[in-house]
Amino acid sequence: MSRKLSTSRGIVLASLLTLGAVALAACTPPLPPDVQAALIDQHIVCEKGDTKISVPEDLAGVAAAVNTNLGSSCAGQTITEVGPNEAAPIKLFDQAPTPLQTEEFQKTCPAKIVVAPVFGYAVVLAFNNPDAQGLVLSNSLIAKILSGQITSWGDPALTAANGGTSLSADGALTVMSTTASSGPVAAMGAYLAKTAPADWKGGSAGTVSVGQHFPTQKALIDAMTAKTGSASVLTQVVSSAANFTAASMVVQGSDIAPDDTQLQKVGIGAIEYTTDAKGNVTAGPALGGVPNDKNFSASSAKIVLQQGQAMVGWPVMGIAHLMVCNNPADPAAFATAQFLIRQAGQGAFEAFGFTPLPEPVRYALFTPMELNKGLDSAAATAKSASPTHS
Repeated sequence: MSRKLSTSRGIVLASLLTLGAVALAACTPPLPPDVQAALIDQHIVCEKGDTKISVPEDLAGVAAAVNTNLGSSCAGQTITEVGPNEAAPIKLFDQAPTPLQTEEFQKTCPAKIVVAPVFGYAVVLAFNNPDAQGLVLSNSLIAKILSGQITSWGDPALTAANGGTSLSADGALTVMSTTASSGPVAAMGAYLAKTAPADWKGGSAGTVSVGQHFPTQKALIDAMTAKTGSASVLTQVVSSAANFTAASMVVQGSDIAPDDTQLQKVGIGAIEYTTDAKGNVTAGPALGGVPNDKNFSASSAKIVLQQGQAMVGWPVMGIAHLMVCNNPADPAAFATAQFLIRQAGQGAFEAFGFTPLPEPVRYALFTPMELNKGLDSAAATAKSASPTHS
């Protein structure tokens, strides 16, 4: 049985929500999106029970982070993370799901499928090479490394990028990747195809043709850890957890560090999304580091830049997606998916090291994720308490 929670976060916010709900009930013009979002985020539908979430290797561990916030809001509602090939009513993907993946999921879902972006993640070129700390690489150099044109740490181009200090003592530069396509590699490939087409011919297929290949990401990380001088395209979360070094990148003349979470929030502002005839929303990777006004709000993202600093962020941001079975017989699954889109869910992703969706994009998901039903309920509650209505 579901239960609805409405918890105010401070007197000011509580007053804002009350006034907003009364305004809705009074048939006034539509509220600003941020006020609607505040109302929706306070109207949480909880369903007791455990929901399995299938998660790819490069996003593994995120369910535990979400569980903490979910348990605080909904006692008795939990998440169990399972592998990418296991059946589950919610699946996470490290990029927009393919038609084949949707078709496979539909075989286990007797109801409507809903697809939506859920968070972003920084994509980096990671090295097992402590001497590469602080290395700043151009798009062309990254493309040459991943295409096998640079195979030695002593390459003159790397020496120049390292301030003139040779890295030749570090030996061979060995590229490693998984055999299967991955979202991080697809995002990096798409970026290099746009910015370094002369040096990158691999497109955005999600695989790297050169170097050593491994069946799983765990095998890849183990091999990288064992071989100094190796390199791979990974999420920043995975790279950091493995204690690898990630290269900084050059964007519009600025050196952008891969571990600056604020610049990751700026970078995801370059996101573009589409909505299909069924209402499902998908997005490609956010590329280039320059946010667009339509899908990004610096104030909502709490971006604070130094005086004179350009609004330029990390240039390669993968976009994870969720796919959920909206089955009335299993309401906990859809309620859990809704929680992932709420601010509390987005905050859990951010605490784990991923990047929350820009607020304008999150607003666009309220209808397909049926979160606006909470807005209708808040309005109904206010209307019943109001003495007059227009």
